[in-house]
Amino acid sequence: VPVSVTALDEKAIARLGAETLSDVARAIPNFIVAPVGVLAAEQPAIRGIFSPAGSATVGLYVDDVPIQIRSLGFAGNADIRTFDVARVEVLRGPQGTLFGANSMGGTMRFITRQPDLGESDGRVHGEVSQTDGAGLSREVEGAVGGPIVPGRLGARVAGYYRFDAGYVDRVDRENGEILRRNVNEVEAMAIRAGLKAALGGTVEVMPTVHYQKSRRDDYALFHSTLGPHRQQNVVDQPGEDEVLLPSLTVNAGLGPVDLVSVTAFLDREDRQVTDYSTVFGELVMGGSVPGLVPEGGSRSFSRVTQRSFTHETRLESSLAGGALHWVVGGFFQRSRLNLTQSVVEPGIAELVETYFGVPLVEVFGVPLLPGGVSYRGFERVKSSQLAGFGEVRWRLTDRLEATAGLRVTRSRLDLEVLSEGPYAGGVATVPDQGS
Repeated sequence: VPVSVTALDEKAIARLGAETLSDVARAIPNFIVAPVGVLAAEQPAIRGIFSPAGSATVGLYVDDVPIQIRSLGFAGNADIRTFDVARVEVLRGPQGTLFGANSMGGTMRFITRQPDLGESDGRVHGEVSQTDGAGLSREVEGAVGGPIVPGRLGARVAGYYRFDAGYVDRVDRENGEILRRNVNEVEAMAIRAGLKAALGGTVEVMPTVHYQKSRRDDYALFHSTLGPHRQQNVVDQPGEDEVLLPSLTVNAGLGPVDLVSVTAFLDREDRQVTDYSTVFGELVMGGSVPGLVPEGGSRSFSRVTQRSFTHETRLESSLAGGALHWVVGGFFQRSRLNLTQSVVEPGIAELVETYFGVPLVEVFGVPLLPGGVSYRGFERVKSSQLAGFGEVRWRLTDRLEATAGLRVTRSRLDLEVLSEGPYAGGVATVPDQGS
């Protein structure tokens, strides 16, 4: 398969106004971010290779650290903001030799700016914009870095804040009056800090930490039949996504060979509230009573936690200008992914008695769970991966290069699923399954 790489440097990213993963995708041919699942969680696809469930088909990396998530339908990938990056790379697939099975379609990498041991620099950027029919959006970001001890120790710190004004109005389901304007405001903040220490002239140690938190007041969804940018949801749909990514990178020059070691831990929590007020009318009543919602509406509370430890060590040839270049290494990952969802709608008990004339337990076979919960689900995924890989590139001419590679992987997946409540028909459990 021909190797195709697109790289957007800092100037290109600024020119495109690319802040998020979706923004970058719009600028890259054959690269899309598709909504999947119940909550339209976004998953990237390259060259049409895509799966709405299970393992990812596009690897997402911050420098050398993988952060992609399995497709759950409730949370997409962490939407890393493109601040203080040297470039964004999109390597069309397959890229499985160096990046593993999650890169069948390709790999996207955010290459961040590193501390400099020789020169100091600083930058600041601000932006203000007006959304038609809404408020002011604003952004500020800045970075400063340079040597603490010239030639031996350097540091870099970057910060980011953005507020996007909402433009969707919520209207009353009965009379169409506006209940709240601009419900879909979005706010994001992030900070990245790193050190670089030169030890003995041939070894560099770089500890870094990346923290990002984003929140939204509501989804940017509206019903086209109600007029421009209007929705008629019953309850608010806030969401929050928090990411912590510390890592340690060691580079060592060993004569004709370079050694690179990367160790990282990803800790992420994504919380969402979704309006489920029409579920009873559509799922149970089959839409026979238009506009039917329980008193006070109903809410789905979902929480996804993603925790992953990764380590990679590789050796690669360091002689510049040679016709032959090679890399060999090992990779280990242990991750845990948890999903919990609760649907709270105490008002459906009255609806069941009104339209069916019998208590809820006689219709569903089980009563509501404590707190008026009609459905509660758990999904726990534990996975581990151990891999060895190698690749050789041979430049035959100035315009022709041959590449050969091999990756051997041993992986294990343990899955546990539990569903309970009236909408689950009682209790349904899928025990641990290893593969």
